[in-house]
Amino acid sequence: MPTSIEVDDLKDVEQKYVKEVYDVIAAHFASTRTKGPWAPVKAYLNKLPDHSVVLDVGCGNGKYFLVNPRLFMAGLDQSAELAKIAVKSGNPLGLTVGNATALPFSSSAFDHVLSIAVLHHLSDPATRATMLGELIRVTRPGGTVFVSVWSTNAPSAGKRKGPGQEPGQDRLVPWHLQKKFTDDDKVAKAQTPHDNTGDTRNLEVFYRYYHFFREGELEEAVRDAAETCGREVSVEVSSDKGNWYAEITVH
Repeated sequence: MPTSIEVDDLKDVEQKYVKEVYDVIAAHFASTRTKGPWAPVKAYLNKLPDHSVVLDVGCGNGKYFLVNPRLFMAGLDQSAELAKIAVKSGNPLGLTVGNATALPFSSSAFDHVLSIAVLHHLSDPATRATMLGELIRVTRPGGTVFVSVWSTNAPSAGKRKGPGQEPGQDRLVPWHLQKKFTDDDKVAKAQTPHDNTGDTRNLEVFYRYYHFFREGELEEAVRDAAETCGREVSVEVSSDKGNWYAEITVH
């Protein structure tokens, strides 16, 4: 069981504690993402102009594809297992398996870009800046990017950690994989650390990496990314229920 985390000691953290984990827990994760969207995400999607072409980066099970049926939604996720689920969610523009730090799309390809609860899975400030730069790059001038991350200010932030971990900004958060969603073959082949609980309901515990953002950090990251990719942006940051939201306008 991982009990502490130092980012400098975690080689390939996104592969080990993000991608591989989501490939194993995909069905269980998707089953927990069936409720309506968070209020700030719903408000953002519903205010976009009709017929806008929107890319959802890190789309997961595709829960946002049909929030506003007047939009043309496309999706990208690095988990092939989640992509298999998302493709059934009714997105007319299709879905791509790919990496958010190297989007396989041309510059200014989309009117707007959405990325909910993805950026905080990247362990390095430079990698986070690269991802934000990619979101900005594929957005046309006049379009917007909407991003959310977990916050250190969340009332439950101190509980979102594995046993023995200090509540710092970089943590491994447990996911208790229920037995009814367990693919024994996938679990046996999983390279990411996991524990057998012996519990008849929650058979395995996997650990997902998160970077918890302090106040002002998301805005700083956006401005650094824009400078690096050579695009002018303005950004408004808000908070809601333990998340930071950034709405970035690309000029």
